[in-house]
Amino acid sequence: MEKEFAVVTGASSGIGYGYCQWLLKQGYHIIGVSSHTEWAKELQQQFPEQTIIALSYDLSISENCYAFFEEIKQYHIVLFINNAGFGKKGLFETIPLADELKIINLNIQAVHILTKLFTQYFIAKKKGRIINISSLAAFFPGPGMATYYATKAYVLSLSVAINTELKKTKLPVRVITVCPGATQTAFFKNADFKNNKTLPGLMSLEQFIKKSLPKALKVKRKNYLIIGWKNRFLKRLFRIIPQKSSLNYTYLIQTKD
Repeated sequence: MEKEFAVVTGASSGIGYGYCQWLLKQGYHIIGVSSHTEWAKELQQQFPEQTIIALSYDLSISENCYAFFEEIKQYHIVLFINNAGFGKKGLFETIPLADELKIINLNIQAVHILTKLFTQYFIAKKKGRIINISSLAAFFPGPGMATYYATKAYVLSLSVAINTELKKTKLPVRVITVCPGATQTAFFKNADFKNNKTLPGLMSLEQFIKKSLPKALKVKRKNYLIIGWKNRFLKRLFRIIPQKSSLNYTYLIQTKD
């Protein structure tokens, strides 16, 4: 029987690493990409019978997205998880433009290119699933982290539209969007948060993995998943209260040290 591979971007840490670990436990073989390949050594020791291919690409460079796909398309891929992404906290006027463009290139451009390539790949194979990692941030503007919030809104909007198109084909090909709230990963340290323990709806990485990935692999009708009742409540609350209040609250959370 041909080996079935799951492809995960941003595989070296956080959600990406956790997803790789969970998928290996379910019997998948893994192709993971990140800025380095050291992450795969421990997993290979834990799962010596399975194939783990670790690749190093900077996906914020568009040419690398195409090169990455060309290198792996020979394998029997059944699942692609678009997880790589990052943000930076700060006022729009103060964040260096170069940093914002890198956020846009990784969070939007790379997601768009790879979603396109894998959608076409899975349609040709007549089977496959893409899981795009967006965020609870996709549902409202984020003063104090404006660019990141905007990129996640793009990912959600694009993915829901594509998934609606795919449902019309009757093929078992889907693009499901997972929208985490605050999760205990290195994301907040990298984004210059000094204290993420007070963020609303904060969830451990282990909880998030167990609650999100099994659902994302099985869901048929839904276009996106919000993980955790506190995060679902926050989404509803922000739709009910005046936008001025929600914007002021978000600004306070994002700008406090």
